Amino acid sequence: MIFPKFKKTKGYDPALESCIIDTVDKLQKMETDVRHPALLLGNIQSGKTRCFIGIMALAFDQGYDMTIILTKGTRALANQTIRRLESEFEEQLLADEVKVYDILNMPTLTPWLLNQKLIIVVKKETNNLDRLQNLFEEYSAFKNKKTLFIDDEADFASNGFKRDKNADDGVSMNTLAVKISDIRQLFDKQYDFLQVTATPYNLYLQPEVIHLNGETYAPMRPKFTSLVPIHDKYVGGKVYFEDSELEGNPANFIHAPVTIDELEALSRSHATILRNVLYTPRLATLRNAVTSYFVAGAIRNIELGKVYKSSFLFHTEISKARHDWQMTLITEFLSQLQNEAKKDSLYFDEIIKSNYEAIKVSARLTREKVPSYQEVYDFVKDYLTKEYYGIVKVNSDNDIMSILGSDGQLRLDNPYNIFVGGYTLDRGITIANLLGFFYGRNPRIFQQDTVLQHSRMYGARAKDDVSVTRLYTTNRIHRAMARMHHLDAVTREAYVRGEHHDGVAFVERDPQNEIRPCAPNKILISDIEVIRPGKRFLPIGFTTGPIQTLKAVRKNLNNLIDAIPLDDRGTATISYGLAKEILSLIIHTLDFEEGYNWDVTTYVAMMKRFSHRANQAENREKVKVLIKHDRNISRIKASGAYTDNPDDGNKDTPLARQLANDTCALILLEQNGDKEKGWKNTPFWWPVLIAPSATPPAIVATNHE
Repeated sequence: MIFPKFKKTKGYDPALESCIIDTVDKLQKMETDVRHPALLLGNIQSGKTRCFIGIMALAFDQGYDMTIILTKGTRALANQTIRRLESEFEEQLLADEVKVYDILNMPTLTPWLLNQKLIIVVKKETNNLDRLQNLFEEYSAFKNKKTLFIDDEADFASNGFKRDKNADDGVSMNTLAVKISDIRQLFDKQYDFLQVTATPYNLYLQPEVIHLNGETYAPMRPKFTSLVPIHDKYVGGKVYFEDSELEGNPANFIHAPVTIDELEALSRSHATILRNVLYTPRLATLRNAVTSYFVAGAIRNIELGKVYKSSFLFHTEISKARHDWQMTLITEFLSQLQNEAKKDSLYFDEIIKSNYEAIKVSARLTREKVPSYQEVYDFVKDYLTKEYYGIVKVNSDNDIMSILGSDGQLRLDNPYNIFVGGYTLDRGITIANLLGFFYGRNPRIFQQDTVLQHSRMYGARAKDDVSVTRLYTTNRIHRAMARMHHLDAVTREAYVRGEHHDGVAFVERDPQNEIRPCAPNKILISDIEVIRPGKRFLPIGFTTGPIQTLKAVRKNLNNLIDAIPLDDRGTATISYGLAKEILSLIIHTLDFEEGYNWDVTTYVAMMKRFSHRANQAENREKVKVLIKHDRNISRIKASGAYTDNPDDGNKDTPLARQLANDTCALILLEQNGDKEKGWKNTPFWWPVLIAPSATPPAIVATNHE
């Protein structure tokens, strides 16, 4: 048995152990195969890999034969994953209980090897996925093995669509997504599929089923979500964007503003700036950032009494030419600063002194004693003049591979390590002891999943590191990052509160429209419902169903609705449960035309969300209703379009919006259904849901199975 040993040696706390056990239990009890994946949701660098390795161990104990791990399509991340797995399963590898393989380096699988637990790491790129498919064709026994697929960074590369004028539906699925879907559908009931990510937005917004160009693809929307518990050493958005607002908290000092002018100076080479690197006002923050990092590193080394290797990440651009320019600037600044240090110049004293005093203010909040200025001055001078620092450009897969340590993290070769790069330094790359982050990606519209994945300053951090850490970015970017943290936190809290219901998940929207949750191509085929204050939601494009069905359901409906005590305006407050029951009956009375549908599951989930979030206790889990009888609206407008305004815009809608100030309102309109109005001479109920006036903007993908 593997998991009992893991519990003993890996130090799982009760929350993590519970998450592992609960996830494996749900994987086995719920259908998470071709029909529905599951999702393991954790914060950025919060221990997701540790958690899913525990899930693998327990799954092996409970009868799973093989785990296939899909990683981001870089050698760096695949290599990091393999090293981590070999380390975690070292005892089992030595005992011939488990084997870990890279799909590109598979041996001949003899019966001896096939009888062991297999872990195969596959990059999400064409060659790797083709190799995996060929493996299943070569070894027919694979299809009968109970297999756990783990799609690490599942929102990246595993899905995506593009406009395609040659496709029947005008849209086609990306090649990698098609290959992953094909592999998933090789199995019947012998596997489970677990997605892993910190940025689940495009997964939650996928269709329930994917029918495209006459093909059916394996769905990507999670059936259930497991939350990775946050450990006590985790430093994430709460520290950077909530604790930072508290006076007297070390996080209050983390953000150091950068001007747009300085970002522009860092984006293009200019001989005058380079010559004047020590004094130009256009590089004031860069100079302080690098110097502050040296001061922070000195404080940590002095107080620990040993070499403490730390890191600084510089990420403002994706252009390799601009990375070269930034490398040149930082190298030249440190070279000239080194000369000033050798002379013990006034310049060197002043820049070290000013940054020491700035760091000291926050450093003393987490320690009884801060090393003296003279100690720090001497340390920085010594390490600077001896060139005990490294400046490393990381903007390709090869660059990452050359500096990965045996633990799969970026290797810290020097006491001071400055990394300059772009998108290569995002998903899955772990950087230890990060004391400074200079971030400048400044698009017109921010993409939430991308920016959060850039946030390499999140992760396990010592409190004494946090108090000397600085984040350098513009005020606009910082405000956007703070809003992203809020939107992300609310999305997770909604899951904890049970608002993600029956496979329906809501993704919060930025009210200022500067942030989108993911790239538009990721949700190109999704039917997205936008939620905003006071918005109406109603079914359209239908006629009434079969008369016999209608009569039986109407009797039950009328019994429920007639029992509601109304005031003289026709309004009342009912339970969410009753409102759900009413809508669940109404759906059986409506027969939709081709191209139209009413996703009652999503509507019910919206009601649950609205009523659950009511500020006043008496409105929680309650729905306001407005009930009207004897309506006789036409089915078709004069324009030929289906009627979409059964509620009177002068009376019904304003009154319902007045009711929907804290929770939602449900308008129930009994239509006569006269034949001359385009109906079937059968009365029916037409519901209109009104969002509360204070509801935060959000989006949700509707189900159209």
